[in-house]
Amino acid sequence: MSNSTSETSSPTSETATPASETQTTYSSELSSPPNTDNVDTKLENISSGEEAGVSRSYEQQRTPVFSPHAFRIATGDRVSLLQGLRKRNLRESTPFVNLFQEHELIYNRVEQLQKKTIQLQIDNERLKQTKDASFNSQGEHSDSHLRNELSELEKRLYETQRDLTTALRGKDENSQKILDLNDKIRQKDDALAQRDQKMRNLEAELESAKKTISQMSSKIEILEEQKQVQADEYSLLALSCSQFEERLLKSEEENRLILQQCVKFKQQFADQLNDKNAEFIAGQAAARDKKVSDNVREMGEKLKQLDTDKEAIFTTKYDVTNLILATDIPENPRNTLEAHTDEVTCVRFLNNNSFISAGVDRFVKIWDCTSATQIKPIATLSSCNGAVTCIDVDQQESCVVASSYDNSSRIWSLKDHRLKHSLTGHTGKVMAARFISDDSHKVATGSYDRTIKVWDLKQRLCSMVLHCHSSCTDLVAMEANLLCSGHLDKRVRCWDIRRSQTDFATNEVLLSGKVTSVHTGRERRDILACTKDGQLHVIDHRMMKVTATLVSDSLKIGADYCRATLSPDGRFAMAGSSDGTLVIFDVNSQNVSKILKAQHHSVILCTAWSNDGTKLLSADKGKKVILWCDRTY
Repeated sequence: MSNSTSETSSPTSETATPASETQTTYSSELSSPPNTDNVDTKLENISSGEEAGVSRSYEQQRTPVFSPHAFRIATGDRVSLLQGLRKRNLRESTPFVNLFQEHELIYNRVEQLQKKTIQLQIDNERLKQTKDASFNSQGEHSDSHLRNELSELEKRLYETQRDLTTALRGKDENSQKILDLNDKIRQKDDALAQRDQKMRNLEAELESAKKTISQMSSKIEILEEQKQVQADEYSLLALSCSQFEERLLKSEEENRLILQQCVKFKQQFADQLNDKNAEFIAGQAAARDKKVSDNVREMGEKLKQLDTDKEAIFTTKYDVTNLILATDIPENPRNTLEAHTDEVTCVRFLNNNSFISAGVDRFVKIWDCTSATQIKPIATLSSCNGAVTCIDVDQQESCVVASSYDNSSRIWSLKDHRLKHSLTGHTGKVMAARFISDDSHKVATGSYDRTIKVWDLKQRLCSMVLHCHSSCTDLVAMEANLLCSGHLDKRVRCWDIRRSQTDFATNEVLLSGKVTSVHTGRERRDILACTKDGQLHVIDHRMMKVTATLVSDSLKIGADYCRATLSPDGRFAMAGSSDGTLVIFDVNSQNVSKILKAQHHSVILCTAWSNDGTKLLSADKGKKVILWCDRTY
C-alpha cells in the first residue's frame, strides 16, 4: 500500500500518472484485506515520505528550465539584457501566478486527503479488530451495529478516494500544463536568442553600412570637385572653340576671296594662253603649208632621180625596237633570285633587258637582266606605307605608278627615281593603277571601296569617280577613253570616261567566279580575265562577249589577286597555279600548250611576258622571282 501511494503521489516524474491508474490502485487497496500490523509506523513513514516527496517535487517543478550560466553575456550589453529579461519576466510569468497558486492549493488538498484516507484505513482496521472482539463477547446484537458503522466508514472511504482521484487527475493535468508551458518558455527563449543574434548581426551590418556611406560620401565630394574642375575646363574650351569658330569663319571668308581672285587670275592666264595658242597654231599652219610645198618640190626632184639612185632604198635604216616578233615560249629558268623580303605581288618588263617587281615589303625594285648569269639591281623605290599590289609603266617608259594597301598610289620618275605624285582619296585598299593616255598625264586607280578614280596629273586632281558597286581587283586601259575593270562580283565592266554618267558601266560580262585580274596584249584587241575558280576567259571588248574559255586541271588559282597575262601577239595566255607551276594555253585551240615547273614551292601570284615574247617572269609567295629564257644573248 505504501508503494502504491508513493507512486501516485510522486510529482518528480516528467509525465504525471493518469487518473484511471490511480483509481485502479486505490480500488485494489480497498478490495484487499486490511493489515493492522504496524499501522502507526506506516502512517508516520507515509506522512514523512509524502511530505518530503511533495516538497521535493514542488521545488523541482519550480526549478527553472535553463541555468543562469547557460549564456555568456557581454559587459556592454548586460544592462540592456537585464532590462529585457525583467520585462519578459513580467510579460511571461504574471499569467501563471494564479495557476501556480491553484496548483499549490490542489497539492495541499491532495496531501490532506491522503492523510485522511490513511487515517480512515487505520480506523477501519481498528473497527474490524474491535468488531471481532465484541463479536466474541456480545454476540449477534453488536455485530449488526458494527456492520452499520463499517458500511458508513466504507462510504466515507470511497468518497475520500474519489475526491483523491479527482485531485490527482487535476494535479496531473496541471503538471502537463506546466510542462507544456515550460516547453513554450524554452521555445520563446530560443526565439529570443535568435532575435538577439540577428539584432547583433544587423547592428554589425549597420556599422559597415555607415562606414560605406562615409566612404561614398568622401568619394562623392571628390567627384563633385572633379566635376567642378571639368566644368571649368569645359567652359574654357567652349570659349576657345567659339574663338576658333570665329577665326575659322574669317579664314573661310578670306579663302573664298582668294579663290575668287585665283579663278580670275587663271581665267586671265587661260585667255592669254588661248591667244598664244591661236598665234602658235597659226604659225604652225603657215609652217606646215610651207613644209608641204617644200616636201612636194623635194619629192618631185627625188622622183626624177629614182632611176639613178636605187641604192638609197637598201641603205635606209628602220627602227625595230617596238617590233613584236612571234612569241617563243621558253622552257628553262635562266635566273632565280629572292627579290623581296616578303611576298612578290607583281612583276612587269620595263624593256627587253630590265624589269620591275614589287611586293608586300612596300618596295618597288628595278632590275637589270642583260646578263645571262646574274640579275643586277638598278634602283629601289620607296614611300609606300603598305603592300604594293600593282605596277604599270607609261608608253614613253619615263614613269612608273604603283598602287598600295595604304589607300593611295604613287608615281616615280624612271630617270632620277624620285617621287613625283602621290594620289590619295580612296577609302579602301587600292588594288590596281594604270596609265590610260598616250601622254602619261592620266592615271586610273581601282580600289576595294567600290570606286574607280581617274586622275589628271597636269592639274593634280581627281577628275572623275566611277561607282562600280563592287570591289575592284584589277583594271586595264583599252583605249585613251575606255577602261575595263574586274570585280569580286564575277563581272568585267567597261567604262567610257567621256560620259557624264558615272554610276553605271557601258557594258559588262558575267563570268564563272571572282575576277582576280584583267590583262590585254599590245594590240589591245582582247581582254584576258582570270577567275578564282581556275578559268581564263578571253573577251572581245568591242562586243563584250567571251570568245574563249581556257580550263585545265593543272591550273588552280591560290589567291584573290593572282595575275594572268597575254603574250604580246595575243596567241598565248599564261597563269600561275597554287602548286608552283606555270600553265600556258594556246588561245586559238583553247588547249594547254605547255606546263612549266621550276623552283617555285608556293603559290605563283603574278607573271609577265617580255616585249619581244622571248622571256617570261614568274613570282610567288615565297619571295622568289624566276626569269625564263632559252636564249643566251
